[in-house]
Parts: sequence; C-alpha cells; structure tokens
Amino acid sequence: MIKMVETILVGLYFILCQIIVIKKKYPAFLQPNKASHTLILGIALIIMSIIIVHLFHWNYFLPIAVTIFMGSIILDKYLQIFEN
Repeated sequence: MIKMVETILVGLYFILCQIIVIKKKYPAFLQPNKASHTLILGIALIIMSIIIVHLFHWNYFLPIAVTIFMGSIILDKYLQIFEN
C-alpha cells in the first residue's frame, strides 16, 4: 500500500514539474542559454543531491525529485531547439 502511494505522489510531482516548466516558473539560474550548459547543470545538481542524501543519511526521494525536475527542464530546452 505504501509503495502505491509513493508511486502516485511521484506521478503527481512529475505532472507538477511539467506544468512549472511549460509555464516557465522556475528560477533564472536554471535557464542557461545553451542546451549543453543546461545538461551539465542538471547533472551537477543531481550529483549534489546524491551527495547530500549520503551525508545526512536521508531517504532517496531528493535525488529522484531533482532528477525528475531537471529532466523536465532539459527536455523543454531541447524541444525549444528542435522547434527552431
């Protein structure tokens, strides 16, 4: 039962991330001009979240959340490139 609730919450979080990215409501430092910089920034933030989780012995939800959010931003950046 708990796994099902977690799965539903992650799905809702994914939908929320997509809405935030489509409406461009995320911070300006996450909007570099080049797609390669966005990709490198995303990888760096994911690695930092993994390190934070290991240092503080937290649950692994933080890296999952960061990966979903950064994946949404990277997807949007590459979609903009391909539309142009």
